[in-house]
Amino acid sequence: MEARPGKELLTPADAPALAASFHDCVEELADAQPYVGAVRDGQVVSICRSVRKGAAHEAGIETLPAFRRQGYGLAALGCWTASVQQAGAVPLYSASLHNTPSVSLAQKAGYTLYAHTFQIAAP
Repeated sequence: MEARPGKELLTPADAPALAASFHDCVEELADAQPYVGAVRDGQVVSICRSVRKGAAHEAGIETLPAFRRQGYGLAALGCWTASVQQAGAVPLYSASLHNTPSVSLAQKAGYTLYAHTFQIAAP
């Protein structure tokens, strides 16, 4: 693992590099800005992008299974957070409280719990 994961803002010109690891995410590249990729040896191994946008942006983050818990998701999330703040929006991170790795990632990145939600079970 690299001592510090490379991270960069991705643009539509980066679609081929993104497609190599996250083929299903290429079509959202233009609209989900800021869109950050964490890179190892030229491969995009983690992405963080704005999945909902307005006065606040909600993070959508994915990391390839072989690269989880190695700092790539944290690097992508940190760069995305800074980019959202520079754009004058509020960065939000949502996760199920049962998704311990996701909640841990949010805490490591400095996010704080701001709300609980509920689920309605189907009858």
